[in-house]
Amino acid sequence: MRDYWENGVALVLDLLRRADKRKKKELYDATMNLGIATVARGRSPSYLCEALETAVLIESEAGFLDRVEAMLSDLAREEKKFECLFWTDGVKRNLSESLPTDIELQLGKPEEISAGSPEEQFYKSASKFQIFVRVKTKAADPEAAWRRADQRLGEVFAGLNLFSIDNRYRVKPLGVLVKDEGGAAILVGHRRLGSEYLGNYDARQIKAEMLFRVLGNVGKQDKSQISAAIQYHRLALQATSDEARLLNLWIALEALCQGEEGSIIERVCTLISPSVSLENVQKNFTSLALYVRFLWDDSDREQFLALFPSSSEDRLEPGDLVNLLLLPEDDEQIARLCRLCARHPLILHRLFRAKKMTLDGPSSIAENLKYTKQNVEWQLKRVYRVRNSIVHTGSGNTLLPQLTQHLHCYLVKAIKSVLMELDRNPSWGIRDALEHRRILFEHVVRFFRKTPGHQISAKAILQPQVCMEPQREPFAWREAAQPVAGPVSSDVNNAKATTERATPEGNTQVKDS
Repeated sequence: MRDYWENGVALVLDLLRRADKRKKKELYDATMNLGIATVARGRSPSYLCEALETAVLIESEAGFLDRVEAMLSDLAREEKKFECLFWTDGVKRNLSESLPTDIELQLGKPEEISAGSPEEQFYKSASKFQIFVRVKTKAADPEAAWRRADQRLGEVFAGLNLFSIDNRYRVKPLGVLVKDEGGAAILVGHRRLGSEYLGNYDARQIKAEMLFRVLGNVGKQDKSQISAAIQYHRLALQATSDEARLLNLWIALEALCQGEEGSIIERVCTLISPSVSLENVQKNFTSLALYVRFLWDDSDREQFLALFPSSSEDRLEPGDLVNLLLLPEDDEQIARLCRLCARHPLILHRLFRAKKMTLDGPSSIAENLKYTKQNVEWQLKRVYRVRNSIVHTGSGNTLLPQLTQHLHCYLVKAIKSVLMELDRNPSWGIRDALEHRRILFEHVVRFFRKTPGHQISAKAILQPQVCMEPQREPFAWREAAQPVAGPVSSDVNNAKATTERATPEGNTQVKDS
């Protein structure tokens, strides 16, 4: 693992220099690994996106490879000093003498502020009596600086609130002004869990009604477990540190897996991993359909819609996308889709991976599900190790925000799955619902492994429950063509001159013609 990041940079640059079209998958995987390693070194994902857009994906006299090398050289630089300014609530001026040296108070806004600057936006609603808190820190980029400063301020406020009892010291979520050591300032939106990665659930009111309906039907123990899970989820959303968020989310997940034998991590991995992995293929194609949908505009909307008969101007149905990608590779419709998406190479590459890897055959679906389940198990175990580190040593690690996001996704998916199963089967309990999901996962994997592709309904790819029903047209894959019998050669006719006949005793006799 020594020099892992440096070796990753060298590998990516070498693949870019060679520009071998047959190595696209290797380049994709190497770049993803380098991105993960860069985040682990302290860079924030949002900063990486911004760096790519501002330093590489621009028109410039410098060549593409030169722009990539310049961006990676910038990412290789060590941390620098930042100052982060927060809006606060409950903080008084007389508190300044009690604060650590890396934290200062500021009363009101400066007299001179440049028009149109981040400072003007930050101070626009501030009064002359507003007290701000300035936190000094070191980080790799402004987003990472905000996170470290927010965590540091959370520690200080937690100490102050310990003897205030009433939680009077808080940070207002009105944005954070971040300045580097050169004086450059940006405004970072202050957020807690940052749950935009979950997307927006459609029909939220219907899902809330389902929750309350289930809570009214289940037994006392199951109701307590579900209530505990959603309460600790709420505490996680309100937490002011990544450590507190992760701990509360983990407690919520544990609440769903109570009872039975074995350690808690064994129960969580056994029950949660298959439950959240079951719809992974559906999730991937839903996301890909969204990306393709947002790619089209007024100039090519009709051309896209001609490829997707069940879709509308506002929505690309994932089933339409799957049906098109299941067509033979040389089909004209696939060529048309590739031409329409050619202006976005990454989406084009994702379509290629979906076609050649996920939809290559039934066994590819099975392997995708198994691979996802294994990854979820590994990630849950990483989360559990970090949870133990926080509980026993008081510290997490640099990947804490990413682990918290993954855990949040797993929890929401698990709760949603349990609620849907309990709503469909009122006599079940939580354990029945999770066990059903585990068994269904195993059945779906076996189904795609053992069933010929031309006997699998196309709907089964996106709807796992269809694997338990009689399969109907349209089928996902075409039946393999049978080899055409050619003329019988004279050698074969000569061979027929000698035949074998098995006797009732099992011996073989040779009869000459």
